[in-house]
Amino acid sequence: MMFRLAFTLLWLSVAVQAREQILTLSSENDFYTNSGDAYYTNGARAAWLDADFEPPWFADWLVQRMPLMDATAPMLVQYSIGQNLYTPSDITIATPQPHDRPWAAHLYATMGITEGTRDEVNDLELSVGWVGPGALGEPTQKLVHGWVNARTPQGWDNQLKDEPAINIAFQRRWPTWAGVTLADSRVTLAPHVGAALGNVDTHAAAGLTLRWDSDKDAVVDNPVRVRPSLPGTGYFQSPSHPVLTWFTGLEMRGVARNLFLDGNTFADGPHVDKKNLVADVQAGFLLTYKRAQFGYTAVYRTPEFHGQKRGQVFGAITVGVKF
Repeated sequence: MMFRLAFTLLWLSVAVQAREQILTLSSENDFYTNSGDAYYTNGARAAWLDADFEPPWFADWLVQRMPLMDATAPMLVQYSIGQNLYTPSDITIATPQPHDRPWAAHLYATMGITEGTRDEVNDLELSVGWVGPGALGEPTQKLVHGWVNARTPQGWDNQLKDEPAINIAFQRRWPTWAGVTLADSRVTLAPHVGAALGNVDTHAAAGLTLRWDSDKDAVVDNPVRVRPSLPGTGYFQSPSHPVLTWFTGLEMRGVARNLFLDGNTFADGPHVDKKNLVADVQAGFLLTYKRAQFGYTAVYRTPEFHGQKRGQVFGAITVGVKF
């Protein structure tokens, strides 16, 4: 009910002024790679992209005051809501597990601004939300596990305490930094840098994405993902024939703070000793045709805290519809 109401309000706030929009539903889960329930176990995000290049006044006002943004460049505005769940490696233990990842949930809403040209794109996103029991992690996971007849999670009484969650993230990428045309297809190599600041996540990042598009003239951006992630807005034009995109990428992050590992900001509680250097390696595909898009991404994330025995593999499914 809460998700439905929040999304309805977001839709009403943009529908009166936008003429072209893209709805993207993203689901990230370790179930999609058959790697079990552990660590970052689920992420769900619904994103509404206003793609008519006429941003609302508050987005234009914000960009004009950001030194890293170009107020004269074309602009996209994206609104989203989402929920992330984090658990220890064994969810059947009801007692505290001080040496494993804390139980935590994050419920949030975002406004993102993307501006730039074919050669350089800037992404700015503001996220506000809640961490703790108020983020509804326990009922969400128990409901879903009941549907799929999975193990019942037992340790949510040990989750992080309630805390407001505020974060801002910036990414700059160069989509056409290097590329070559092969017959009707195109291969590109795109570097990016980024940073995040807030009580949820503070880090600096750098990475590369290698892409192959079956149509060299197609306009298809990388899929929108749950942060932290490689950059992408989910924007696409409407090709009259199917366009296939294969991609692989790497991102390195220097992590100064991770609320879901360091524990609550203003209260004592469960926490672990995080690692300051984390890497994501991903590979996936997108299939875009007319006003619809489907994508799948497999992600390997290196261990995030000392004592984590192995890295994590999870999958991300994205479905986009253009209105």
